[in-house]
Amino acid sequence: MRRDRWLTSAACRGLPTSMFFPERWQNASAHETAKKICDTCRVKGECLELALREIRSEEDRWGVFGGLTPHERWMERRRREREANG
Repeated sequence: MRRDRWLTSAACRGLPTSMFFPERWQNASAHETAKKICDTCRVKGECLELALREIRSEEDRWGVFGGLTPHERWMERRRREREANG
């Protein structure tokens, strides 16, 4: 599915982006709110794949994508790399 097409089906569409990009000083509950929304999303997988594949810049240090925090995405990338390398 093209990126712009699946985005129209995202559960986060129309919600304030601040919900998915909590300030660094906020506690983990701020991420949990975003993750709960992601858990209801029918395109959560596409969002996560986009984040793992394409978002590798400064912005990767922030925000919830595909239901994962930046640290969780880092761990998922590492897991996939280990799996791919045997």
